[in-house]
Amino acid sequence: MEYVGGGGDRVTAKCGAQRWDGERQQEFLLDRPELGIPMPPITWGIQYKYSSDAVLLVFASHHYEADDYVRDYVRFVALKKAAT
Repeated sequence: MEYVGGGGDRVTAKCGAQRWDGERQQEFLLDRPELGIPMPPITWGIQYKYSSDAVLLVFASHHYEADDYVRDYVRFVALKKAAT
């Protein structure tokens, strides 16, 4: 599906995404500019299969702090278990 912006540009980009909250894993196809995925705290997320023209825009509730992010899946699982 193509979307035409105000300048006549066509938006056809897409990427896949997964979200895991410790109980369920969900998979998404981001193929329309109005789609978004909420990512609550202590949620593991990955993005993949970017089309060559894809751009992923992230809106966040706080300024980025690298130390706030867990980049190791095993550590994430341990933190998730400790939080429940």
